[in-house]
Amino acid sequence: MAKAVWAYSADSPAKTCEDARYLGDGTKLLTYPGSPSDQGQPGWDIGLGFDTFVDLTEKLQKLYAQYGAFSRLAINMHGAPGAVVADSDNKTYTFEQLWQKYQTQLEAMNRMLASGATLLIMGCNVGAGSAGDSFLIHLSQKFPGHKVVGITTIGETMRQTRSGGFCSEPGMKDSTYDNSSANMPTLQAEREKEFLTLPWASEDSPHAKVALNGDIINHPLEAVVAQTNYSVQTYLPGSWTATIGDWDGYFVFEAGETCYWFDQTHGKHTGNWWVNSDGVQWSFDDDPPAWKRVFRVAETGLKTTLNGTVTIKGINHGGFIMSKQTDDPTALGQLVGKWQVQVDRWKWIYEFDMAHKVRWTDPFNRSTGTGTWKKVDKTSMRILWDNSKTIETWKLPVDPASQSGECQMQGQPPALPLRATKQAS
Repeated sequence: MAKAVWAYSADSPAKTCEDARYLGDGTKLLTYPGSPSDQGQPGWDIGLGFDTFVDLTEKLQKLYAQYGAFSRLAINMHGAPGAVVADSDNKTYTFEQLWQKYQTQLEAMNRMLASGATLLIMGCNVGAGSAGDSFLIHLSQKFPGHKVVGITTIGETMRQTRSGGFCSEPGMKDSTYDNSSANMPTLQAEREKEFLTLPWASEDSPHAKVALNGDIINHPLEAVVAQTNYSVQTYLPGSWTATIGDWDGYFVFEAGETCYWFDQTHGKHTGNWWVNSDGVQWSFDDDPPAWKRVFRVAETGLKTTLNGTVTIKGINHGGFIMSKQTDDPTALGQLVGKWQVQVDRWKWIYEFDMAHKVRWTDPFNRSTGTGTWKKVDKTSMRILWDNSKTIETWKLPVDPASQSGECQMQGQPPALPLRATKQAS
């Protein structure tokens, strides 16, 4: 019988078990502590690590000699729109560059595929945009008769470690995400809680772009990606999370060179910002004259996360870090606080904080638990509870007087309607 091979580069986040068959009780995802789940993707036979396409081709040829043609071949590696990281040297290759260097190997891979077999390029964003179209069209012309698949969003592999082994189950999740969670532990923790709700990436998954014989035959809807203008006047206005020592709060910058900060106390402290030759500075009106803090970011070409310094009378008093947010600060202020929530016959008290944490309390038996919340899109936010598979969706904008949403509980197939009202502080 033809084998399905999941190949992974040395730089890929998960090292797939050589015996990649779905064993039925192997994977211990850390998504829900205390509730391990078997979440390897069925349908794969062999896991195969490689350093370069030369190495990959040589290993595939040995398997081909042993088992014959492959029914499916997935190549898991880092990617970008219309490009892949084919070697362990972290170099990105467009199709033209890949073909120029590895034509012999790609032709050999094509010969090793069974009739009608699928080739899956399992790299983040490989199929995204016009660059993704071009990559898949050209590659499918070199693999005639085979579907060539690229994902248009971020693929996620989350600790799919097999019980008793030092390797991972095969498979990558098809997500809605447009940015990686690498080196971002808070974001990674949020995504781990969503992991079980995501479909496995394949030629049939929601964000898969598929080419056959030089034509795109499946073109998922893609968000139009606009170029970001990082100039101060354009990018600075908006809300930024800020951390100074053990203090966490928000800086909000307005187009008219005014600004303010607020934190859990909800107080609004106004000030002004200005630009000089080598950066941006701001201060706040209610600082005492003798202790006037000046916040400074030494950049005029901004980016998503910035490091800055605080000075008082020209003397350095330490640093801070701030990150641009998509949250509307007004809506955030409406959400933060205490709410009474009802779902069917159950009633709870929720307490939201600015760090995207939420606590529930049962007012009758005083049991309690914690979770996280985040904005999903312009029309909804999602609550994920620790040690639970319950997922809540709240509609946006927030309505303190009559908030609506739905609650999907484990063992309750239809989502239940949710109603909530904000309580006085």
